[in-house]
Amino acid sequence: MIRIKHLLFITLVVFCISICYFCLSYYQEFRRYAEQNVGRELYMEEAFVANNIKTLVQHAVEVTHFTAGRESVESAMNGRIDQMRIMNDLAVIRSRAPIVEDVLLVDDTGRTMARITDNPLRFIPTSSSQFTEAFENIAERTGDFQNVSGDILFADTRDELGGEILSMVYVHPVVAFDPFQQVYDVKGFLVANIPVIKLISEVSSLSNTGSLIRISNKFLYDLDGYLSRFQTLDIRTINSQLLCTLRVSVSIPADQIETSLLDSIVSQVKKNVFISSLIALALIICFLFILHSFGQLFAFINRLEMNNKIYSEKFVIWEFNKTARLLHDMKNTILSQLRDIERKNLGLERANNETAEVNRKLADMNATLERQVKERTISLQNALELSNNCNNISNVIINQRTMLKDELKPGDIFAIFCESLREFNLKRNFCFEYKMEGESREKLNTITTIVPAFDNIPAGDSYNYEKGFYRFPLTMKEGDGMLVVESQNSAIEPDILTAIAMFCREVSSYLDNRALRNRLSFWARTDGLTKLGNRVAYDQQMAYFETCLDSEIGLFLIDANGLKEINDSRGHTAGDALLKKVAGKLRTVFDGYDADIFRIGGDEFITLLHGKDLNNAQEIIQKLAEIQDKPVPRSATTAEISATFAVGYADSRTTPFQQLYKKADHEMYLQKEAYYEMRHRLFGEIRAPRH
Repeated sequence: MIRIKHLLFITLVVFCISICYFCLSYYQEFRRYAEQNVGRELYMEEAFVANNIKTLVQHAVEVTHFTAGRESVESAMNGRIDQMRIMNDLAVIRSRAPIVEDVLLVDDTGRTMARITDNPLRFIPTSSSQFTEAFENIAERTGDFQNVSGDILFADTRDELGGEILSMVYVHPVVAFDPFQQVYDVKGFLVANIPVIKLISEVSSLSNTGSLIRISNKFLYDLDGYLSRFQTLDIRTINSQLLCTLRVSVSIPADQIETSLLDSIVSQVKKNVFISSLIALALIICFLFILHSFGQLFAFINRLEMNNKIYSEKFVIWEFNKTARLLHDMKNTILSQLRDIERKNLGLERANNETAEVNRKLADMNATLERQVKERTISLQNALELSNNCNNISNVIINQRTMLKDELKPGDIFAIFCESLREFNLKRNFCFEYKMEGESREKLNTITTIVPAFDNIPAGDSYNYEKGFYRFPLTMKEGDGMLVVESQNSAIEPDILTAIAMFCREVSSYLDNRALRNRLSFWARTDGLTKLGNRVAYDQQMAYFETCLDSEIGLFLIDANGLKEINDSRGHTAGDALLKKVAGKLRTVFDGYDADIFRIGGDEFITLLHGKDLNNAQEIIQKLAEIQDKPVPRSATTAEISATFAVGYADSRTTPFQQLYKKADHEMYLQKEAYYEMRHRLFGEIRAPRH
């Protein structure tokens, strides 16, 4: 029971703390709510005051604008109505607009026509000259109604004063040249004064909350000890022009706010504390009643645990009585179950010992099998990796065959070989190089150390291993080369070595075949005597230019003079020398130009000029004429052969492509006829028949 008393005391302390925290939270919430209500009331009063100010000023503007257009004011400007009637009309403004203090009627020269009070207006220039200068721009306008109508504000610099509403007095239009631009005659100005003090008194009379209302056209400073709200208010005329800008402040003293807050909070707290106290008292009574029953139940449980004698007890709460009977029955059931469990545990212990021995033997067997499987798996993985590497090299070699084309350049071919070596995925450094006859040496080296020299390779070996390197020679008839692979402290499998050797044989075979094809292609397109292009090369070039729409060419047809006579008189050796000499002269002339020279048969040569050099055709014709030898008689015994030739030229820019040869042949024929006439004239020689 001592424990229960301690628990009850702790519970009461916690409950009291909770009640205090609850009351404090409620107090803060009530205060926030009350502050929001005060702020909301200030906001509503501020909006109410601003709306009343707008309404009062707008009404004063409308009344002033309405009075300025009345017949009596218009007539007063013309001097036809008595002074009393004017005063009555002007008094309407003050009667209908309480915020208006003084009303003044002024003509367009600045002279005061009427005033309803004796107080002078302090915001309007007092002299006629100043008044006229201030408004002469308006009075002298051309009659645009939009420019002369409307209201103007004269703001004052003193807080106790406000401003004036200025409305123009005009008569009906006298000239109407355009219906959209009528001319009005401005006669004067009607001025109404609105002091700020009077505006404050009118607005304050409408407020019954006890707050302080301040209105000014300057900046308002906050009052110490007051809760204030400020608002800037723009007052506009009936024509939406800015009349004045006012600052409105609504304030409440802080002590008044605090009093309102405390009254609201105290009333709420009293009600909530009373209700909370009743609830707490009821909970305490229920808690004591339940706690007493729990004490009896705990004592009953202690006797059960200590195996003491159980007396039949009746609890105040029936559920606790039922719980005691259930606990007593549960104790007997548990004791019987514990005895059964002990017997079963002995049998399970023996079974567990037997199972542990069997599991130990199985674990040893599994470890042995796992070791054997792991070794076998590693062996299979190595074999599979070797097979994949060999297959990869074979596939790379097959793919390399499809990429190697006859038209590839030597550098592109070497790049394909190097890319194949990288795709072998050897993960080793290598050095690959070769040189073909007539070409530069190609080399790729990823080995950072010095590659040793390999001498005395046994005959028949496809590769040789020495000093940590594998050497694979390239066996080419018209070149030499090798592939060196670094071992990197691990031997390469024989299957991989065989695949690399097959790659080297493929490279050697392709390079030999390519050299043979290049040699055959060269001689198939080259004249054997002059080493110029032959008829086949010429026909291929002409076929290309005929289908190329964006290229123009010039065709030079050149025929060696006197070949038949030299062959007949001095033999074919001299005729061949003549042809070689003509070919040499053509090379000299066309060197530096974008041109191709061909010997298409016998003594006939053709040069195709293309590109921008077509503009130099006449210059080339002049050089061809200058480079020829002087003609000598056939009977001359000198061993020197005189090389002369006839030239014909045609340009695809001025001649159809199919007519180029025919036109050039015609010009060449004319030159050849002139040449033989010249020889007949000089040496008396008769031209041999033309074949």
